[in-house]
Amino acid sequence: MKKIFTIVVFLLSSCEFFDSETQDNGMCVFYELTVINNTPIDNYDCWNNIEKTECGGTWYLDQSCEEFCEEKLMEEYTLCNIY
Repeated sequence: MKKIFTIVVFLLSSCEFFDSETQDNGMCVFYELTVINNTPIDNYDCWNNIEKTECGGTWYLDQSCEEFCEEKLMEEYTLCNIY
């Protein structure tokens, strides 16, 4: 019985060794306020499939740039670029 318990514990713990440390990819958004002819313009730059550690802006896991920009472009004086 002790051998079976040891084998089961080893098999369960070995899964962690083989599980690669995958980083979740999401979208990364950079925001900048630009003034054109005295009109403030919200300017968003968006990148898909970026790891959180690589994003220097705001990172979202469960959304695409297409969805994000579609929402933002409904707002007045807003630009959204997808890269």
